[in-house]
Amino acid sequence: MTPVEYFQRCQRHSRIKKARQIVEHCTSNSVGDIKQKILFRQETGFMPQDYLDRFDNRRN
Repeated sequence: MTPVEYFQRCQRHSRIKKARQIVEHCTSNSVGDIKQKILFRQETGFMPQDYLDRFDNRRN
């Protein structure tokens, strides 16, 4: 495994972990929850639930 592949795997794992946290704990439409969802979307290009549906192997 090259250093680039390792970095990509670590980055993907941390994003999946963050997406799970957002989906589980940010269920209301309060300003703070919406900000977290938007920040995640700006970082990844996906909303948290869409990111999990696409990249999380545990849910498939």
